[in-house]
Amino acid sequence: MTAQNLSTVFAPSIMPPPDFSKIGDNIPNLCNEIAALQLLITYNKLIFN
Repeated sequence: MTAQNLSTVFAPSIMPPPDFSKIGDNIPNLCNEIAALQLLITYNKLIFN
């Protein structure tokens, strides 16, 4: 899987929106969270070593 795919799958679990009760039936916009997680996945060796 690519970093984009992994971040799309795991971003809602790792960085959920603050309050799910206010979201209702709409899917939250997680573009920024996905992008941040994608950067962490892509540059993990540079960041964590």
